[in-house]
Amino acid sequence: MPCTLPERELVGYFTRLGPVGLVLHEADDRTRAQVIETVRAAFEPYVHGEEVRFTGACWLVSARA
Repeated sequence: MPCTLPERELVGYFTRLGPVGLVLHEADDRTRAQVIETVRAAFEPYVHGEEVRFTGACWLVSARA
């Protein structure tokens, strides 16, 4: 599914959600800054001006006994 968000919200997006967001709050300031810099750089190919565009996907898994 095509997704977009404003570039100004990108750091907040990946620091609050997903596996990075889950563990980042436990990191010291230096490590936190390094992780944010590295992950932000990984998003660079998806940044188009003031917008971030990427393809998202999610799965719904259910089971019954």
